[in-house]
Amino acid sequence: VYEDYVPYFTAYVTEAARSGLGVVARSVHTRGTGKGLMVGMAYGRDFVAPSPPGISHENERLAVLTALRTPVARWYRDSIPNTPGVVLLLKTGVVMPGVANRNVGTTMASMLCHLGRAKGFLMATCRATGKASCHFFRDKLGFHELMRVPYRDWTWHGARPLAAANPKHADAYVALARSLVPGVWVGRRPAKTTVATD
Repeated sequence: VYEDYVPYFTAYVTEAARSGLGVVARSVHTRGTGKGLMVGMAYGRDFVAPSPPGISHENERLAVLTALRTPVARWYRDSIPNTPGVVLLLKTGVVMPGVANRNVGTTMASMLCHLGRAKGFLMATCRATGKASCHFFRDKLGFHELMRVPYRDWTWHGARPLAAANPKHADAYVALARSLVPGVWVGRRPAKTTVATD
């Protein structure tokens, strides 16, 4: 992990611990030792909340990702009410390689949705950066694809910085959402939208 990412994750994980919207997965094989080895973590936050203190928007390594998120953020602003406590953002989840394909990520994301619903959120949203994460949210957790930004077509400052992404693994940046309360959908629910340029 690059050192300049540490303040970013520290700020968000601290916020998640305070808000009760964080989940840590521990190995059952080490649980009896009193030290349960951490094998994954995930956290969520109120979709309309401002960034927590300590987040720098000047990080050069995050500049491309920030620009890539811009058309998605614009769509969200135009489609989802700017009301606190309504939409839960599944911000980040990480699973250690040794426990991949054991439903650790599915369980953590599902738990975050349950926590969000218990706190009164009506809908959950997330962003997937590759085919595996898109499959995970859409096919395992029932999220609906709202819009996508194809990597090969997306331009930034006249260039296509993500055109070299392997289409077998990652072909688009995708926004997804699902209801947390049966029959309730917040905001505009469009047909799938594709954005090609900045």
